[in-house]
Amino acid sequence: AGLDGGDEIVRLGDTVIDSQAGWDDALKALKPGDTVAITFIQRGVERTVQLTLGSDPAVELVRVEAAGVEATPEQLAFRAAWLGADTAPAP
Repeated sequence: AGLDGGDEIVRLGDTVIDSQAGWDDALKALKPGDTVAITFIQRGVERTVQLTLGSDPAVELVRVEAAGVEATPEQLAFRAAWLGADTAPAP
């Protein structure tokens, strides 16, 4: 009843998915626990179902500084672009 390998996702919420960038943009507006309509084509049939986003407890984000390594300017720029303004190094 859900997504299978080879299905084509065409919409997430109100966002048309026609590229990886479109998918990324649609996900940026959501957070774990949100429920959103996802539309996909499965074996030639367009289907829409409700999807509740979860989080993966096996994934842990750790600042490079916590490992005793100084972040490079490139890493800091990537972090700022990815996470937004709240990217000050942890004390």
